[in-house]
Amino acid sequence: MRISHEEKDQLLRLIAEGENLDIDDLEALYRWIDDSHEALAFHPLQKQRFDEYCRLSPNSNFARTYMGVWILRFALEEASLQNSDRPNHIEFCRE
Repeated sequence: MRISHEEKDQLLRLIAEGENLDIDDLEALYRWIDDSHEALAFHPLQKQRFDEYCRLSPNSNFARTYMGVWILRFALEEASLQNSDRPNHIEFCRE
């Protein structure tokens, strides 16, 4: 999975927004959840996890936001590793 610079910038913006989100502002919370869900279109597995742990979760708004930010960060890290020309640690160890 490769992401564009625009997609990377969008993920970084959503991560920052999620870290500073007022979880009592439900309109802002659900807008962030919808935007984040759409931004994960490039990574089906993380999008599924986002659904399970954030979007559709019965947990508190704090827990949902925390997990959502974590999943966005993980998806960004995975995509960054695949976008780089250097092998990741697992591939390097297998050679």
